[in-house]
Amino acid sequence: MESMPSNPLRMYDKSEGKNDGEQIVKHLNNVVKSPRQEDASAKNILNVKFRALKRLKPFKAADIEELQHISIPEKRQEWLKTNWASIHILQKDDISEGFAHRMKAFLSQCSLRFFTIWIAPLSVFGPREQGSLESIFEAHPSACVTIISRSLDIQGESVLQPFWDRGLRVMAISPDLPFLFQKTPVQIWFKKLKKGIIDPGEISFSQNLSNVLRLAVLYKYGGIYLDMDVIVLRDMSNLSNAIGAQSADSVTGRWCRLNTAVLIFDHHHPLLLKFIQEFARNFNGSRWGHNGPYMVTRVVKQVQAISDHQCTVFPPRAFYPVDWAHIDSFFRLPATGYDQQWQSAKLQQLEEEAYTLHLWNRKSRDMDLENGSIVDILFHRHCIFCKK
Repeated sequence: MESMPSNPLRMYDKSEGKNDGEQIVKHLNNVVKSPRQEDASAKNILNVKFRALKRLKPFKAADIEELQHISIPEKRQEWLKTNWASIHILQKDDISEGFAHRMKAFLSQCSLRFFTIWIAPLSVFGPREQGSLESIFEAHPSACVTIISRSLDIQGESVLQPFWDRGLRVMAISPDLPFLFQKTPVQIWFKKLKKGIIDPGEISFSQNLSNVLRLAVLYKYGGIYLDMDVIVLRDMSNLSNAIGAQSADSVTGRWCRLNTAVLIFDHHHPLLLKFIQEFARNFNGSRWGHNGPYMVTRVVKQVQAISDHQCTVFPPRAFYPVDWAHIDSFFRLPATGYDQQWQSAKLQQLEEEAYTLHLWNRKSRDMDLENGSIVDILFHRHCIFCKK
């Protein structure tokens, strides 16, 4: 067995362009089967940059966000149709075409699968996102984490290397959207979008793309999906086919609205298919949440009586123990004795009852994280690089 480099990308960066995805995977499968301890890091070898990488144009996250500045629906449709070929994440190219092979080989060694999505450029991947990844591995050291991301796949070596050095299994991979959407209701939606028939809407199209991408990935592979602004607080490996309520009726305790920042489903679960059908059938790119939290809320209410569509709906305290409107208090240092008592009680409650804490980045991304605040304490409790 040849010795493997500490960086599992390097051996493919300097090649001459003869191996394709299948040949690489064949080699990787042989490495994964090796029982030798020194080859443990080779399980991460599937974070491969194909030889065509240097021939690609730089990642341009701003391309697709131009849609937000176009107010007329017909012009948005025409813009997307005209610029489709220049928006990398929508394409099947030299990088994304290896998606199926890389996923198959990577997940074949995983009994516990986590997925997350990063459509933004690498430049805005910061300590919060790294802390989210660390918290997954702190609670699940043997998990496999797949980051669906073009920017991290191409440029994210510095972000992922510390995890690989510890033998942790994480892979960033550029999505192959035509492959993921194939034989699902969203396949036709995607084709109509390309032809300029569907209005992508004035809401961030990246957000709506993320909404359907997480459903397609879970439907194809099964596992646990987490947003990048979620801190994992305890072991989730015993959970299956579950979704979390964002809010509940204060009198009856019944859930009112669900959320999609945490999704746990077996592959091909019929409820996932229902979500995808609803996304494609009633897509509206100009209403915030319509294709995400509101969509899953609509569907679950409709199918509650259908036995094979059943899933566990967890109360807000499980995945969303703080509402978006009050997340700012979790970023602040206690100012009074009463605040300190409240913080201590809240931390105890979180550790005892919550699986995750959603940071609601859309509201909190510009907030300063004060030392000694709840979020600061949780990041330090559930990190891996800050501990000896």
